[in-house]
Amino acid sequence: MKHKFKIIGLGGTFDRFHNGHKLMLDVAAYFGKEIHLGLIGNSYLIMRPKPLNKIIQNYQARCDTISDYFKKYKENILRITELSSPGMDQKLASESSLEALIVSQETLKGALLINKNRIANKKSCLKILVIPFVLRENGSNESSTKLRYEDSNK
Repeated sequence: MKHKFKIIGLGGTFDRFHNGHKLMLDVAAYFGKEIHLGLIGNSYLIMRPKPLNKIIQNYQARCDTISDYFKKYKENILRITELSSPGMDQKLASESSLEALIVSQETLKGALLINKNRIANKKSCLKILVIPFVLRENGSNESSTKLRYEDSNK
């Protein structure tokens, strides 16, 4: 299969792996030969907590889940980098040889900031592919935060 981009990037927490995460990885595998995924690490979450931070799965569990899902793409290369501090994602994407980013509607602002930083560093802008929200049966969008709230209410 011929891929549109040699290297494509995406990132996030990927807590409680759901259909929205699967869509992001599937799109990445379709468009990119090599996929660079910035995965928010445990130390990052201490510095910049998310809702229900204490019940977010640990880094290794999230990393293993992503790797296991991605095994079906035998011709693609997946590189996972632990994002250990806020701003590391911007730094990596601004300085790297990425050609494109895959983002959700929630993370589009971050991708635009990455391109602004790339311009400041005299690098070319990245193509930005925005995936739609994946809807749940009740019509709301799929979300790790919602899944954490549901788990905390059990």
